[in-house]
Amino acid sequence: MGRRSSCAGEIGDVLHLGVAPSPFAVALIGLLNATGTLRGQFGKVDRQRVKALTDGDWVAGAVKSVVQSRQTAATAGGGAAGG
Repeated sequence: MGRRSSCAGEIGDVLHLGVAPSPFAVALIGLLNATGTLRGQFGKVDRQRVKALTDGDWVAGAVKSVVQSRQTAATAGGGAAGG
């Protein structure tokens, strides 16, 4: 629970206070953003800041690619995505 609290605190500070992020924070922000859960976890965020932080981050790009391909497969397959 302590690790989660410190991660959430760091992410919140980066998103809402403009604190410089660690590479781990950038990856986590990218992951949460790509899966559509960032706002649910941290409230309203500056989308331009999130984009600036995650542009070029391989984790964010990889997750976004996987999520999009799953959504495409679900749409093409009538809602049934394998996995």
